[in-house]
Amino acid sequence: MDESVERIAREGASAHQRIRVALSAPGRHAVMFAVVLAALVVLAWRSRFVTDDAFISFRYAQRLVEGHGLTWNPGERVEGYTNFLWTLAIAGAMALGFEPVAASWALGLAGFAVSIVATYSIARELLGSRPRALGLVALLGTNYTFSAWATSGLETSWQAALLTLALQNALCRGPGVSADVARNFRLSMLLAAATLMHPDSALPAAVLFVAVAGRRAAADSMRARALTALLVPFAVLMGAWTWWRLGYYGGWLPNTFHAKAAAGITRQGARLAAAFFLTYFAPLLVLVPFAGLRARLPRIDARVWVLIAIVAVWTAYVIAIGGDFMEYRFFVPVLPATFLLLGWVFLSPRCARAASAVFVLVATLASLVQSRRIELMAGFESVRQLDGHLHASQDWDGIGRALAAAFDPADSVTIAVTAAGAVPYYSRLPAVDMHGLTDSWVARHGMIISPRPGHRRLATIQYLRLRRVALVLGSPLQDEDVTLPGRRFRADSLERFRLYPRDRAELGAEARVVEIPVKTGYHVPAVYLTPNPAVERQIREHGWPVYGIE
Repeated sequence: MDESVERIAREGASAHQRIRVALSAPGRHAVMFAVVLAALVVLAWRSRFVTDDAFISFRYAQRLVEGHGLTWNPGERVEGYTNFLWTLAIAGAMALGFEPVAASWALGLAGFAVSIVATYSIARELLGSRPRALGLVALLGTNYTFSAWATSGLETSWQAALLTLALQNALCRGPGVSADVARNFRLSMLLAAATLMHPDSALPAAVLFVAVAGRRAAADSMRARALTALLVPFAVLMGAWTWWRLGYYGGWLPNTFHAKAAAGITRQGARLAAAFFLTYFAPLLVLVPFAGLRARLPRIDARVWVLIAIVAVWTAYVIAIGGDFMEYRFFVPVLPATFLLLGWVFLSPRCARAASAVFVLVATLASLVQSRRIELMAGFESVRQLDGHLHASQDWDGIGRALAAAFDPADSVTIAVTAAGAVPYYSRLPAVDMHGLTDSWVARHGMIISPRPGHRRLATIQYLRLRRVALVLGSPLQDEDVTLPGRRFRADSLERFRLYPRDRAELGAEARVVEIPVKTGYHVPAVYLTPNPAVERQIREHGWPVYGIE
């Protein structure tokens, strides 16, 4: 703060003086940053969508609010979520009367804004320039992947926000000797919150713990206290959470780990990482010779090494676990660190202006092109495809609501779906997740059908009959209403329901296909596997069409 600003703040200021201060260089940049931030939030809002997987957390939150605990089905304690803190936040919003999709959008946009603010703070110190920092966060905020995942209904935005806040706390210089203990305590709490938001945040947390613990304390007498403040809060919170999980769910790892873990999935992860790199960053390689790195490499700032370590460790992790089938979602938590690295390379004062300009152009065009893509390579779904599951011909939320209108939870109509999100949530019926994310038996013993993350295993027909599943919807898809007297299904053509019987006897003698009305002119077919009085009532009283299986 310059002398004039200090004097005005000390002695009081007239309206004219306050306007002059606001129009000073720091004031102008603050106004410009506020305008850019607002524009980026509006852009993210325009790209809003919600994934089917978000409704898994919504269902756990719903049951918690209703007094059933963090459970999927009555009496079943299965840890089918990996976002403990996010699920609690959604439950809190629902307890206050908010609809979960709208609440998740509001919370997600808030996390997006926090990430932008924290990245700007780091960039100002790393680049030594407010305008360059502003340009960097504009590129980050307009990056299609980062902007689109600001909503989605998942915890992704807040995982990124908490990790970026932790980066800000660790990398930005703090004032005074006494700040070591307070900053380390704050960092420890932020990393604990990020890990509770999603457990894989422990990887960048480990990098930051090593970096901060190895940093020389402001005073040797403070070193022990600073290390205690860094390690103990995280250890206490993680220990308490783990102790609760072991007592409540009975396992060290969430059920989703068993559903997704597989040998040989690194190839899938490598494909995802390569596609992400080619989409956004490959053209930048030709600019590296013009970035003036030769003069900077011998004196790389320690903060840059921290950013490099976080991005490298995270990329290796994504490859090792096979990535995710959703469009580049797993890279969102480290995109702020990635753009900070790119900013250090291409927006440094020592980088040729032409190279900086081309960097901005390439990054902008890459995001624009990605925002227009409808499909990705096989095995991965684009944001548009993910959004389409809940609407149009699939209309999974409409199917769930139709089931809720037809049956009461007390009817004991158990459904089985591979799309275990909106359909179970809106139907409020007992549900078997056929891919096993929320089902412990399927996660460990279901038949292996695909290398696709989260879709590797599938419930067997024997298990569905053991669970007394009444309606098997598989991956629900609506059909137009057309009455076909005498129509029959073949037992070997039930792939749409994700059933693969060896013969007709495996389905059971009473198995049939029933058409459930969803909206005017449309229905969703389901395999009526186990007899149920409530289903029989709908067939009898409302004329649901029923077809035999050959």
